[in-house]
Amino acid sequence: MPDAASTWFPSNDHPSDKATFTFRITVPKGRSVVANGRLQSRTGNTFVWVEDSPMADEYRRIVDALRDSVDFMEAVSGHRLSETRRVDFYTSHEGLSLLYEQAQTRRVPRRDGWYNLSTHLPWLGMRTAQVGGAHVEYFRGIANPIAVKVGEGTEATTLAELVRKQAPRAGEVAVLHDQRPRASGDHSPETASAA
Repeated sequence: MPDAASTWFPSNDHPSDKATFTFRITVPKGRSVVANGRLQSRTGNTFVWVEDSPMADEYRRIVDALRDSVDFMEAVSGHRLSETRRVDFYTSHEGLSLLYEQAQTRRVPRRDGWYNLSTHLPWLGMRTAQVGGAHVEYFRGIANPIAVKVGEGTEATTLAELVRKQAPRAGEVAVLHDQRPRASGDHSPETASAA
C-alpha cells in the first residue's frame, strides 16, 4: 500500500512518487545477496546494490517486511538464519472450495494415499461439516491429518459423527475451537466429551 510507506520509513506517499535506493546488506560468511539495481561494491560480507532508476516506496516496504520476517524467524527459532538448514513451516485452511481442494490433491512419491498439497492440515468448518456432504467425503479420501472446527451451536452428536466418519485415521483428527467471543460460549459437557 503506497500510502502506508511513511509508517515504516521517511518517504513520499503518493504512488507516483518514486525514488532511487541504495541497499547495504551484510550477510553471514558463505552467503550472497541479491537486490534491485546493480552491484556497486562488495567488501567482505557486505554487498552494496544501487538502484539508479526510480522505484516506488511500496517495493522498499516489501523488502523491509521481508527483513522483518527473517528477524522474526531468527527470534522464534533462537538461531541465525545462516545456521538454519531447514525450517518446519506448517499451514492450515478450511477446505471450503472442493474444486480447488481436488485440483491440489495428488499422490506423492514413497507414500500411500492421496494428499492435499495446498496445506498440511485441512479442516472442516461450520460451512463444510455436513455429515452426509461432499466435503466430509473428500476428507475421508485424503491422507493428510485433518481437523474439525467446533463453535457455537455444534451438537455433540454431529461432532461425534464427523469424527466417526474419519475413524480410519484414529489419532489424526484434531478438533479446533472457534475463538471468536460470540462463538466461544460454553459448550455442553456432551460436546466436550464427543471431542
